[in-house]
Amino acid sequence: MEELKQPGEEGFIRPPLPDRDYDLSPLDRSKPSIHVLVDDVMIRILEHLPVKERILCEIVCRRWQAILYGMFKRTQRLDLSQFNPIKTGRFPQFQCRVSMSAVSKMLILTGETLKYLSLARDGYVPLWVQPIVKYDSTGEKLFLIIAQLCPNLEYLDLSGASELDFDDVKALKDCKHIKHFSAKGCDGLNNDSFQELISALPHLEKINVMSTAIEGRCFNILPAELKELNISDCPLSMRNLRKLSNTCKTLEVLEIEGLRKLDEEFFKQLGVNCKSLTTLNINNGKYAELVHGVQETIEHIVKDFPDLKHFKCNITDPD
Repeated sequence: MEELKQPGEEGFIRPPLPDRDYDLSPLDRSKPSIHVLVDDVMIRILEHLPVKERILCEIVCRRWQAILYGMFKRTQRLDLSQFNPIKTGRFPQFQCRVSMSAVSKMLILTGETLKYLSLARDGYVPLWVQPIVKYDSTGEKLFLIIAQLCPNLEYLDLSGASELDFDDVKALKDCKHIKHFSAKGCDGLNNDSFQELISALPHLEKINVMSTAIEGRCFNILPAELKELNISDCPLSMRNLRKLSNTCKTLEVLEIEGLRKLDEEFFKQLGVNCKSLTTLNINNGKYAELVHGVQETIEHIVKDFPDLKHFKCNITDPD
C-alpha cells in the first residue's frame, strides 16, 4: 500500500475533498436545536468565529464538516494574525494559538482559491505570551507547503515570525502570482535567503523587509517592476544602496529609516532614475554619520519628483 504524503513532503498531491450531501436523522422541530437552522444561517454564525475555533467545529458532526469545508473552499483571504484579547491585569492574554499542522489543514481546504495569507505577529506582545502561530516541526517546511497548496497566492505576510527558517524560501517559485511579500522583523531573513526570494519571485511589486539582516548585496537583481520597498532599520551599506536606483526605476514608495550613513551621490541617482516616487521616508537614526550638505541636497532633489506627495526627512547631526 502506497504511503500517503503529507503537506511539505516531496510528491504531495492535494487530496480531493468530499463533495456530497450527508443524510441527517429527522429532527424534532418542537425542541430547540441549532441543527434546525438552514445552511445559510449556519454559515453566517460560523463566520463570526476566529479561524482556530472555526476549524475545530468540523468535529461536531458531518453536516458541520461539510458546511465548513464549503466555506474554506470559497475563501480568498486567510488572516491568522488575529487574536482574541481578554483584559486581565496589565497585559491582555492572547487565546488564539494555531499550530502549523492546523495551518496545513486550512491551506488544503483553501489553497486553490487563496490569494491573501497572513501569519504575521503585529503589535506589542509580551514575551511570556504564546505566539499566535506555533511553528512546530512542520514549520520548517512552511514555504514548500505554501507552494504546494497555494498556487494562486498574491499576498504573503510573515512579519514578526522571528524563528522562521528561510532556507527553503526558493520553493515559492511555484507561487507565480505573489506580488506582495512582507517579512518585517524576521531574524531568519539574511542576504542569501533574500537573494533566493528575489530569484524565486522576480515579479514582486511590494517588499517589506524592515528590521531584517539584509545588507542589500542583491539589490542589483531586485524586480524591475517593484513599486514599494521598505528597508528601514537594515544594516545597509551605501555601496549596495546605490544599486537600488539603477535597478528599480518604477519605485513609488521608498522607506529607508535608520540609515547609518547618508550619501549625497545616492540621492542624486535617486532623483535622476526614480521619477515615479510618491512617498519618500528618510530618517538617518540617532547615531548616523551625517555627510556635510546632504540635507540641502535632498531637499533640492525632491523638487524634481513630479508625483511626490509624502516626504519625510528627519536628519539629525549626532554632534
